[in-house]
Amino acid sequence: MRNNISNFDRPTILADSLGAKYSCNANDEHKKRFGQYLTPIYVADFMAKLASAKLNKHVDILDPGIGAGSLSCSMIERIANSCKSIDSIHLVAYETDSDLLPIIKKTLEHLKKWLLKYKIALTFDIRLKDFVLEKAYVLDDGPSLFETQCATNEELFDIIISNPPYFKIPKADARARAAARVIYGQPNIYALFMAISARLLKPEGELIFITPRSYASGPYFRSFREFFFSEIIPLQFHLFESRTEAFVRDEILQENIILHAKRNGKIHENDRVTISFSNGSRDLNAPQYRKLPLKRIIDLSSINKVLFLPTNSIDDKILSIVNSWNGSLHKYEMEISTGKVVPFRATEYLLTSGDIENGEAPLIWMNSIRNFDVIWPYDRKSKPQYIRISEETRPLLNNNGNYVLLRRFSAKEENRRLNSSPFLKDKFSCPFVAFENHVNYVHRPRGRLSKAEAIGISAILNSVYLDTYFRVSNGNTQVSATEIRDMPLPDISTIKHLGEVIESGKAVDVDGYISKQSVH
Repeated sequence: MRNNISNFDRPTILADSLGAKYSCNANDEHKKRFGQYLTPIYVADFMAKLASAKLNKHVDILDPGIGAGSLSCSMIERIANSCKSIDSIHLVAYETDSDLLPIIKKTLEHLKKWLLKYKIALTFDIRLKDFVLEKAYVLDDGPSLFETQCATNEELFDIIISNPPYFKIPKADARARAAARVIYGQPNIYALFMAISARLLKPEGELIFITPRSYASGPYFRSFREFFFSEIIPLQFHLFESRTEAFVRDEILQENIILHAKRNGKIHENDRVTISFSNGSRDLNAPQYRKLPLKRIIDLSSINKVLFLPTNSIDDKILSIVNSWNGSLHKYEMEISTGKVVPFRATEYLLTSGDIENGEAPLIWMNSIRNFDVIWPYDRKSKPQYIRISEETRPLLNNNGNYVLLRRFSAKEENRRLNSSPFLKDKFSCPFVAFENHVNYVHRPRGRLSKAEAIGISAILNSVYLDTYFRVSNGNTQVSATEIRDMPLPDISTIKHLGEVIESGKAVDVDGYISKQSVH
């Protein structure tokens, strides 16, 4: 191990300092345009330490969204301090924000001088280009990708490390069209960075990324997961228990995850994956760890290829119970849909006062779903509580009936991700009801939900079982109707009986009830 030089001389600290100053001066609109959240030094150092590749005399590194350079600097510092055999490093760095160019040059020139103390020669190529547009062609399959790359002298890398930009792009965007193979719906740009990078690794090369966790599940990332996990083998996932602590300089309500993976070799039945976790970036020096078989993390033979990342034995037990359930909404001829009323499109029909027995229908908002009840009228006067019944609004209305309502979003750092209440027909003396667009509702298209079914399903959605199942497989604040549609459910007789017990007014421990039924 080479001697570390004093901290004040570290290139990573220079990059972090310049990046912090730049971030303070950049306005929110600029950051949003570039999806720009510069990597804090604590996170950069943690990610750099994950690298375990066996490196020879020369190392090729790619940073496809370099920002201020803290990730690249920390990675190269780590190599200099731990690999005595290295005598040269080549860094390829992409960045689309030209305002960062002076910072990148200053940082990398300092890094180059710093490395002379280790007798390591650094060369770097800063490319002020769009990484996705320039490299998306590698996603196209040929007879043999590696043979094709070798034949065309395609540059491949030993290590790719990145904190890519985060923002959604429309399907018509040139980047989405270029990466069509891994696109479904409206993609997030970070997934394109990950997919392309997977194809730019040398055999046994390593990929280290910090991104939102949203790719772990859901229909919009299904094509991505299918492609990505056929290219790489995950070695470690690091979770941040707080949605706001990974990037302490920026206000981000986003669950982030660090992935360490290697270029696909032969997958073995007993391959194990490390799951580590911390609250945020400040306690990254003492994370907690556990190892699980790869097949427990992701079933590569499944259709959806959802990532399950349990952090403790309680999560393991709950996953085992929920995965043993054979029911689902579709099996019970039920469907989940999203509320039809988009307020800004229906402004002329929305009212702050009205009569639900004479020309108006109740409008149910997300915040009306509280504590296993539907609170209407909702006490925020700024939101209209009625919608006019007319020929124009009829497509926006539902027949009054029994429904299961579910909030589409969980609030900031809320204890529960799934928040559901039964909507019961008898409570509202009106022919129609309307659900705002931030409400998901469960219904039976060719029939009706019974009161017991509506109460029972809502109770199970609120249970620790499905809430944990959702958290372990999903990092979104948004609750997708598709994901609820695919969730396992207990036997319909269990659902109905639970609903009947609750309807009768008897006190019932829902989690205890589910646990007892699952044992039997």
